[in-house]
Amino acid sequence: IIAEGRQGETVTFECSEPTDVYVVVKGSFGKPETTVKPGDRYNVGYRGFGKIYLEKVDNLSGSASRGGSNISFGIFTEI
Repeated sequence: IIAEGRQGETVTFECSEPTDVYVVVKGSFGKPETTVKPGDRYNVGYRGFGKIYLEKVDNLSGSASRGGSNISFGIFTEI
């Protein structure tokens, strides 16, 4: 695990080279993955029926959340 967080938190981690990661949100569908480069910023969001997604953004504006639920999520490196 690279980083973990709960609803309402912004999770950050540093990488010095491109790193393949995937996100898991307990109680949600999907396991979006991407290659994060140093300095990249991503938001974790939801699409219909609890499916999660990663979206590259210029600024961090929030974190994983869903209707006040207490959601835990983690960011993992690819094996």
